[in-house]
Amino acid sequence: MKKNYLLKRTLKHSIGAYLLLGCCLLAVSTLYAQNFSLPADANLLDVTKPPFNADNTGLTDATSAIQAVLDSAGSGDNSGVTAGSINLVYLPKGTYLISDELSWTGNATRDIMHGENRDSVIIKLTDNNPLYASKSISKGLIYTGDFTTPVAGANRFRNGIYNLTLNTGSGNPGATGVRYFANNQGSINNVLIKSGDGEGNIGLDLGFSNDNGTLLAKDVTILGFDTGIRTAGVVNSATLQNIKLHNQKVQAFFNDNQLVSVDNLEVVGEVPGVITQGVAMFTIINSSFTGTGAASGLAAIHNSNGLFARNITTTGYLLAIDNSTAGTGILTIDQDITEFSSHPVLSLYTNPERSLNLPIKQTPEVPYDDLANWVNIFDFAGSDPDVVTDWAPVLQAAIDSSPPNVTTIYFPNQQVYNFGGDVMIRGNIERIIGLESKIGRVNVNAFRFIVDEGTKSQVVIERFNSIGSRIRIVQRSSRTVILKSFEINRTTLEPNSRKVYLEDVVADRLILEPGNKAWLRQYNPEFEEDIPRIQNKGSDLWILGIKTEQDADIATTTQNG
Repeated sequence: MKKNYLLKRTLKHSIGAYLLLGCCLLAVSTLYAQNFSLPADANLLDVTKPPFNADNTGLTDATSAIQAVLDSAGSGDNSGVTAGSINLVYLPKGTYLISDELSWTGNATRDIMHGENRDSVIIKLTDNNPLYASKSISKGLIYTGDFTTPVAGANRFRNGIYNLTLNTGSGNPGATGVRYFANNQGSINNVLIKSGDGEGNIGLDLGFSNDNGTLLAKDVTILGFDTGIRTAGVVNSATLQNIKLHNQKVQAFFNDNQLVSVDNLEVVGEVPGVITQGVAMFTIINSSFTGTGAASGLAAIHNSNGLFARNITTTGYLLAIDNSTAGTGILTIDQDITEFSSHPVLSLYTNPERSLNLPIKQTPEVPYDDLANWVNIFDFAGSDPDVVTDWAPVLQAAIDSSPPNVTTIYFPNQQVYNFGGDVMIRGNIERIIGLESKIGRVNVNAFRFIVDEGTKSQVVIERFNSIGSRIRIVQRSSRTVILKSFEINRTTLEPNSRKVYLEDVVADRLILEPGNKAWLRQYNPEFEEDIPRIQNKGSDLWILGIKTEQDADIATTTQNG
């Protein structure tokens, strides 16, 4: 029987989603097969176009050209309130040969590197590179900034890497694939990181600097290296989903003191799958560990502090979990784990001491339509978009006036779009994509994107920066709503069987009226007032990765939610 409960106050830290996790095994996404082509007037920074002219044949060094693009992108301001503060760095298909680390510069915030296709956009390090000859080197192919420079603080908001392959080449034992850092919101998504000869330090390093996170790593495959993924530090947190770690030499996943939530981790190799140490808190569900060779004498998971594991399968390992130095001190020898907690379960009720087993569903992957089915919001803005003061009627006209074949409305990058009223999302529109653009407001009043009935069963709203805009999303349709890489003032699901997926989202509040279902992945409720961040009034709510800040109730669940 479901109970009402209150997930109480947490101050300036992140929490594990122990109470809200589901049970179903998930299939790894095939998003890597998709192309992400963009219209010529999307106002992106194409590394192959003038004045940058990066070579994508793999024949000449493209380091300087790509770095020049990143230097240009890094000129944006840190507040996110002006035009030009978010930049979309785009890599068309090809091989880009580099000889040094590509570094986010300036404030290194709100900058996105996006490839056209994961398997067809390859950034490759030159072989036998002297800059990567030593294991003591901390140098990646890509570095997105850190906590200390140029100004100390967790202010690297929204940095992202999408749709590309990184190859560290051969003869580079000191190479790390990506040193990734983001705060509040940010994602490394649909990325393949591989060592050309199996050598190298770390595939994905999330632990090289203090205060990394919150962030989402999704659909990431790492082949080779000493360590596949490293996380570290006591704030903030990392959320990972659909991760493959194959053939590491020391450990697949190393967590030092960080709070981490993982769904669908696949480990293959002869080393420990997960090692945690310090005050680490680690949640892992729906994952598999396939041991080879020396793994027959090892545990798949070595835990030293807080661990919650559910639906874990292992083959080829001596133990599934070694918990001998933490919590209850239980050393489990089971090969498959239905549910395991490293510490005694605390509960207000007499229910069985296990999680709720809510059904888990992947965020639906809605394929990007052919560009012939995209329409530019500028096409409805009159002769001079620069003089538009309120984009609400413009967007409404684009929704209502577009031909039947148009499914996607896009907002050219590096433009501020102010809204002064509500917009009804209906008709044939399936996707509204901001391409990292900024949404603002005409006046002090909040405005809403209201999802109404339409011809498409799903609606995606994604890739907008809207801090301070007071935009609210209202789901009142029978359609599935997907919000991705978005900063929102409030999301409300009206009563009766609404569905919503939030992924890599910042929002002050989520309000679920009775009878709805919501799946949240990497959710960051940012707000100043002392009110519940999530108000679940009789719905089913599943969360993987949540950050909290300020002294307020995180979630209230009532009416048998």
